[in-house]
Amino acid sequence: MALACLTVSTLIAQISVNTKPAKGSFQTLQITRFEVDPKVGMSNERLNVLMLEVADELFKIKRFKDIVEPSTPYQSSGKGTDAQLLHLTGYVSDYYSVLPEESDKAISSLFARVRVTVKFTDDSGNVLLEQEIGKHVIYPLSFGDVTRKLGKEIAHLAKTNFF
Repeated sequence: MALACLTVSTLIAQISVNTKPAKGSFQTLQITRFEVDPKVGMSNERLNVLMLEVADELFKIKRFKDIVEPSTPYQSSGKGTDAQLLHLTGYVSDYYSVLPEESDKAISSLFARVRVTVKFTDDSGNVLLEQEIGKHVIYPLSFGDVTRKLGKEIAHLAKTNFF
């Protein structure tokens, strides 16, 4: 009886290991513009800054051959796991800022807070990683400082979990 339980648990462990993608198997990252909770009140300009910083920080880790938007047609190279596409989506659930709503990232502020839930999925829609990230920074800062820190954390998640 104990041997049967050991065999079943070993089989279950092997199945869960086999369903995870191999590290380094993703060559291209597709970033979808994050959704924003309507109660949050984040402007499109601020969301644009956030998306640019996230893409920039993911580019800096130099692990993906391409980082594309969903509107960009993606052509698989047909090389099996080498051609896997990783998808990044996000949901902004909290945003507060004592920052002017101007697009100038150099304007200082007293306080800013952003909370985002990010989700990495494969082509089949399987969730590979989902995590909530929150950042707040107190003076001196620009909105870019907060979003850059979020971008760095998202890039770190990608790097440590998929490479």
